[in-house]
Amino acid sequence: KGCSALTDSDGTAPWSTARFSSTLLSTYMGRYSTAKIAVAAYENGAQVAIKQSGGTIASATIAANSVHTFDSVSYVMGALWIESDYPVSGFAVTGSSAPYTSDARLLTAAGETVLAFASGGGGTPSAVTTTADSTTFDAYRNDGVNFLGSSIDITGISVVTSSLRQCAAGSAIAVYADKPVVVTQHADSDGVNATPSLPKRMLQTHYVAPMEGDYISFASYEAGSVQVINSDNTIVATLAMTRTSTDDKAPWAVSYNIASIAAGTQFVCSEPCLAIFEPMNNDETLISGATLEPFLLTSSSFADGSEVDSKFVGSRSEECSGSNDFPDLSFENLPWGTKAVAVIVEDRTTGLVHLNLMDVDPSLGGISEITAVAGVVTFPSGVQGNNGYATQGWSGPCQTTGEHIFDFRAFALSSAVGSQVDNMSASDFTSTYSSKIIGTSTISLKYTSP
Repeated sequence: KGCSALTDSDGTAPWSTARFSSTLLSTYMGRYSTAKIAVAAYENGAQVAIKQSGGTIASATIAANSVHTFDSVSYVMGALWIESDYPVSGFAVTGSSAPYTSDARLLTAAGETVLAFASGGGGTPSAVTTTADSTTFDAYRNDGVNFLGSSIDITGISVVTSSLRQCAAGSAIAVYADKPVVVTQHADSDGVNATPSLPKRMLQTHYVAPMEGDYISFASYEAGSVQVINSDNTIVATLAMTRTSTDDKAPWAVSYNIASIAAGTQFVCSEPCLAIFEPMNNDETLISGATLEPFLLTSSSFADGSEVDSKFVGSRSEECSGSNDFPDLSFENLPWGTKAVAVIVEDRTTGLVHLNLMDVDPSLGGISEITAVAGVVTFPSGVQGNNGYATQGWSGPCQTTGEHIFDFRAFALSSAVGSQVDNMSASDFTSTYSSKIIGTSTISLKYTSP
């Protein structure tokens, strides 16, 4: 759980969450000479030192779960970083005098492998800065421009600017250094106002537009895609990440640039990614995201892999005499954009289908255990198809010989199937409806014939 908050200072920036906290945060101070810097400690109090050129320019002890504000920190242009004994988050805003209203930015974690955007069409450079002297690095841009064997000290910067004005795909850049670095991206018009690089370990998969925006860009170390999901929980676009560079170390990236991105629009990266968002008529900012737990099918009626209870055995009188009840199934962590759920149960041993249930309402969160009436199960939601016995709905385990494994597989769907599906295996369903499937999960039961 979490949220983003954007300042109304020039150079919008989000407040961080504990997920993005670190014991080493950094940024590049590109103009002015005085800043207001806020540092937040989480469950542990922290000893904090703000440093430049190897020396401490401010320090404090910050209590757990509190924010300490350094009201007037004097600095010189160059790298600035925060060191602490426990992870903290930091935020800076600068100006020629108080109250400071310029170049608001989040200080992000320095790392040896970081991802950023390096646009610079507004006239100010994008640059790599370091927290240690004699740092060497290689940088690879999405557009094929590389910066290899570069070296910097704590007093310098190494420019890696793309001529692109916006954070378009071509300006995505991956930096591989021998000591912790950050990349400062300069926004469209007013200079230094963001530090959007993140270490590889902090990339996330799920993001939400915190307000109306002009565009949003994503970068990743892996080839992948980004789903765009509107306020109705409908996937309205799937964006493929691209890379012009032929170097495997260069990042993949994509931009979503439409007339207006509505506040609350959701984005899901198939691979961990960095997200840069531009609020409407303002400057780009890093937005914080999360990586959600995977879709999981569970049951309170049985443990995965356990022996089937007799009440769930079929009631085909000529072969078996169970109750043909249906077990509880819970849909946990349904993917964003899920509009319907399909459930298929089949005998892994023989391939016989025991249930085709389409278009279950995902808002139900699952299917409660159902007691069959005269051997028939009535589901609260969904469209029942014919099973492998040529009967509609659920037919419980009823094999006459040997041990059998029954797979209960749930499919999270981006849109409803819209019709009855008969005697279709999970593999055939996957092939037929692959464009709708955005998540799957399976649990199993064992049945041994008497």
